[in-house]
Amino acid sequence: MFKRNKPLLQTLLQAKFYLQSNKACRIPIRRSALAASAFYTLLLLTLYKVLRVTPAFINYLYTLSVLILIVWPLLAMYISRQQASLSTLLAKGLTNKQLSHLDAARQVSDQRGAVWQFTFLRIIGGIGVFNLQKPGYFGWLVSKRFAYLHGRWAEVRHFLLPALMIERHNFQQTTAKLQSLLLQNPRRIALITHIDYLFRIVGILVGPINMLCLLVGVVLGHYFATDLPKDSLFFIGNFHFSWIPVYGLLAIELILLGIAYIILTMLQTCCASIAYLALFHPHTLSDKYRKAAQQWLATLNIT
Repeated sequence: MFKRNKPLLQTLLQAKFYLQSNKACRIPIRRSALAASAFYTLLLLTLYKVLRVTPAFINYLYTLSVLILIVWPLLAMYISRQQASLSTLLAKGLTNKQLSHLDAARQVSDQRGAVWQFTFLRIIGGIGVFNLQKPGYFGWLVSKRFAYLHGRWAEVRHFLLPALMIERHNFQQTTAKLQSLLLQNPRRIALITHIDYLFRIVGILVGPINMLCLLVGVVLGHYFATDLPKDSLFFIGNFHFSWIPVYGLLAIELILLGIAYIILTMLQTCCASIAYLALFHPHTLSDKYRKAAQQWLATLNIT
């Protein structure tokens, strides 16, 4: 699959090249993956307690509500800050200005308002409350503030966070400038397709993995039915199995997919940051990195 898709392979190699060149860039990736894995583990353990309907059921239900309504948005904000740190580290590293992770975090704090807005848009888009392409429920509440993004979100979303950290302007100014830069050469928008391809691969694999986990879980649930709580048994005719192994395998899959999603999101930020600098600020890159970036974009047929 990767060998046949040369642009995708070149994009992965490009990300690997820059991440190896600057070890500090690995810190935001590791921190985001650890935070996501901890959150999903806690969420799934709490959900398991809720499904078991234990005497402390109502307490676990409250905990689950807090995790979804409060902790999840905070996690999204934390990951956005790590993405912004990664973008800042790359932007400085590509110009031969080494920056520590702490210094990058301080620069991100200066842009925290813009990062909050970016996170807000990503959250409401992710849960389907408001689609910036087709306004839905409560869309009118957001459209007044982000009306200028209608019809353009798909084009700017990947480059928006790197642009915010590189340009150091406010949210609306950066968005307007980014739209103008992309529209000057529509072929540049094709870069989004190559960045998104990784997520499509994961999406294709999710279905078969779910079926495998379900089948293996049912087999294990039947084999160990006598050793597991009786209230967890399901009966289909004469066949019975416990849902606990099924839940356990699907939970492990979800945690691993969550970590994979975070890593892919970080790679996406890495590629978008490199592309933004190479396309719109090539004069700031050192000779070594400028040549590598130009060769990468030439492979993608983007100028």
